[in-house]
Amino acid sequence: MLRMTGRFVRKKLYGCNMIMHLCIIACTKLRVVRTMCRMTGYFVRVILYRCKMMLHLYIVMGTKHRVVRAMLRIMRRMLRVVRQMCNAVLHICIMARTKYPVIREFVRVILYGCKMVLHLCIMMGTKYRVMRTMLRIIQKMCSGMRHFYFRVLHIFRVIRQLCYRLNKFQALKVAF
Repeated sequence: MLRMTGRFVRKKLYGCNMIMHLCIIACTKLRVVRTMCRMTGYFVRVILYRCKMMLHLYIVMGTKHRVVRAMLRIMRRMLRVVRQMCNAVLHICIMARTKYPVIREFVRVILYGCKMVLHLCIMMGTKYRVMRTMLRIIQKMCSGMRHFYFRVLHIFRVIRQLCYRLNKFQALKVAF
């Protein structure tokens, strides 16, 4: 049990280091990134508290390994979703350096959603199904936004090429 908890905490800490590394790479004084780090910090504190509680349960219950293993499995799945969500939000943060108001607004919406999910995690304790559903919704929102952003970029590229060709055509007309 101790070995499993150790691995679990190590994985979470590795995830946090990766997020911090991304923040340093992003190199911008974005409120979004700072808020995201703060939120991840809160989340780690909650998880470590839960790990302690689980160890306490393990010592008290002695032989009921199945319950502890099931709890660890649920927490691991939950963390996987949160890590993916963090990566998606950070990806949007890095893209948001461009001055597109649509993306900035969407990041604000996602962050509000993340705060609500974290609040739910802290308040509801063991009701994992609700949390997982909420996280899944936010994850879908993030991936949807990423696709939308790439479509917008493609449209901008097409417009830029058209402008370039028009300018070339105008220059030819003037030359003749």
